[in-house]
Formats: sequence, structure tokens, C-alpha cells
Amino acid sequence: MSHERLRDYLLNDPAAHAPALPKPESRRRRLMSVVGVGRLRALSTALVKPVARRRLGKLRNGAELRLHLGSGFLSKPGWIDIDLAGARADLVWNLQNGIPFEDGTVDAIFHEHLLEHLTLHDGFGLTLECHRALRPGGVLRVGVPDAGACLRSYAGIDDPDWAQSRPTPMLAVEALFYEHGHHAMYDEQLLTEALAAAGFADVAACEFGDSRLSPCPDTEARRDGTLYVEGVKPRD
Repeated sequence: MSHERLRDYLLNDPAAHAPALPKPESRRRRLMSVVGVGRLRALSTALVKPVARRRLGKLRNGAELRLHLGSGFLSKPGWIDIDLAGARADLVWNLQNGIPFEDGTVDAIFHEHLLEHLTLHDGFGLTLECHRALRPGGVLRVGVPDAGACLRSYAGIDDPDWAQSRPTPMLAVEALFYEHGHHAMYDEQLLTEALAAAGFADVAACEFGDSRLSPCPDTEARRDGTLYVEGVKPRD
């Protein structure tokens, strides 16, 4: 698949807006869709936006800007942790509104187990935002659940542990795709080509802890089952 064809699909195809698999609706899920923990967090984030803007003015003056997107409660020393209200974040911000830094001003961006919670379309939009905000030579490092490894385990051609983590291998696959609020899944080919389609160069999958970034920001608890890919914003 050419990068232009993939870019067109991620930006324009209706299928890229939908979750990878339909989620069965339970009574609890329907109730939560009305109350919406995510919506409450987004609303709380909007309410504190004036405070966030003042905080943002101070953060922009840092000597080196390294952004940790969707940080949750995993604070990274030396990084600006960004997430919705309710997380342990340096900057409370809704990434649906974009990355709040000017073009070409950020040195590095890292996010881990964030992209799969977005549709393919929205995930590609975030990747384009990362490209915009990074300076030439800046690095984007992405970690996602490795759907390719899970499917290889299911097929019996890779480590069997993943397939054996549920009563049957199919249940292990369904858990990855259906549970935890996942909306999209990535293997090495899709993730590397998506970064390339967004304009990144030198895109490649990396082992845990192997990075152009020092120290590497990978989370030890996510060593197993995570696919890491890095790309660099071209200097030209």
C-alpha cells in the first residue's frame, strides 16, 4: 500500500471513523454513555481551560519541550505530562483540541497505549498534529498493543503465552480488540506506514528501551505486548 493511498484512507474513508469492531451494548454501557466518565473528564478539562492556558505560557518557556501525551498516572521525569482532568498531568488539556504548542517548537513527543483508544481517523489526525508541533529533527515515539503479535500467537506461530491468557485463543484476541475502550488496532506494518504517511522519516519499529531518546521513556509494566515505533520529522 502506498503512503498516499493510506493517507487518503485515514483522512477520508468513513471506515476510519468507526471502531475496529462493534462494541456490544450492555445496560451498564448504555448508562455510562449517558453519564459518560470521559465526557465528565472532558467537561472538567474545559472548565479549567483558563488555568491551563496560564500554565501553558510557563511550560512553553522550557529549555527543552518533551511532551508525554495521554499520560494518565504515569508521570515521566523531564517530560510535560498532558491529559484530561483526573489524571496526574502537568498540563490539563483535551487533545481533541490539538496539541497546544506552536509549529516546529517541540523537541520530542511520546505516547503509549493512547492511539488505540482513538478511531483510525482521529489517531491519524493526532499523528499529523505531532508532526506539525515537532521541530525538524524532532522524534515521535509511539507505543500500542501489538495486535500482530497477538494474532501470531493465536495462529500458533509466535509465543503462545498471549493466546493462552484466556480460556481459548479467540477469547484472547477478542479481549484485545473489544476490551479497555479500544477503537483501533495496529500491527507493525500499519503503524509504521501511518507515521510515514503523516510525513515522518526513518520510521521503524523498536525494541522496548531502544530509542533515539535518552533516557528512553518506555514504561516497564508495558514491556510485554507493546509495539514501539519511532519516526523523525525531516529537516528539509
